[in-house]
Amino acid sequence: MRRYKVLLQGENFLFNIDGEHRFFGFQATRIVKAASLESAKKIALICLHHELNACDLKFVEGPKPPRLQIKEIRALGKLQLVRRKTVTGFDFYYEDEQAKAISTAIND
Repeated sequence: MRRYKVLLQGENFLFNIDGEHRFFGFQATRIVKAASLESAKKIALICLHHELNACDLKFVEGPKPPRLQIKEIRALGKLQLVRRKTVTGFDFYYEDEQAKAISTAIND
């Protein structure tokens, strides 16, 4: 089995943080062990779903469905594995002004 580095991107995630609804996007990189490229994609998506469900953030049903996609995937060589065996965490960001306007309408 090989290790793969998978870059995932989430969009249109509506979270309730401190009583305020806001749309967020995020990027996350995961390193997974899989038999094939297709299996690595599936494993990375499943792992990310589990991580998001385990967060203390409250998901809210919004007008736009959340989207999770794979932006990049590549097999890692042996030297790359020595430097980085695991990757965790999320890089969250506020989405565009249109999303902020929808968030404001929901909060009112």
